[in-house]
Amino acid sequence: MAADIPGTDGNLIALGAVISAAAHIEDPIALARHLRALADATKTGLAAALDAAVVRATGQHPYATVADKLGVSEAEISRRVGAHRRRQGIPARPGRPRAT
Repeated sequence: MAADIPGTDGNLIALGAVISAAAHIEDPIALARHLRALADATKTGLAAALDAAVVRATGQHPYATVADKLGVSEAEISRRVGAHRRRQGIPARPGRPRAT
């Protein structure tokens, strides 16, 4: 269900619009249903946006610098880069097929 909501791909503008739309839902049952779906979509969308930002940062700075500035380990940076690549369908190593 969350994949059907705009913004789960990391587009924060689309995700913000969907969240803002909740303010206009009058029926409490419909609002609860909408917000429940948004909980997963928000988590997914923010993770995608964070991963993309980390990848952009690692394109400009070494992993150690990015990790230090974000206050996380280099392993976390590597995990975020890997998650972004998987989301984009980029193989982990050039010339090697994705594991199934």
